[in-house]
Amino acid sequence: LLLGALRLAVLKLLNYQEHVSEYGTHWNFFLSLACVHGLAAGAHRCLPTSMVMPMCVMCVLLHQYVLIVSDGALTKWILTAPRGGGFFADNREGLLG
Repeated sequence: LLLGALRLAVLKLLNYQEHVSEYGTHWNFFLSLACVHGLAAGAHRCLPTSMVMPMCVMCVLLHQYVLIVSDGALTKWILTAPRGGGFFADNREGLLG
């Protein structure tokens, strides 16, 4: 989490170019990695060990279903919607991708 925040601060401070279509305006790989780590730790605390892997597979399948099978509206929004509208809309690629 610290590395992600540091990367964001340095990029903004140096006005370094970044492609917002990759992760969004404020999001980056290190923040995604921190979130995955936190979710995995929470899953291990809340679920029996034998259920962690099936729940992870179910989450991945549900994610793909929502993105691809359900008429593609969410995918179109992620890829083509204009910027603006708050933190979630500005970072939709990193949060939902």
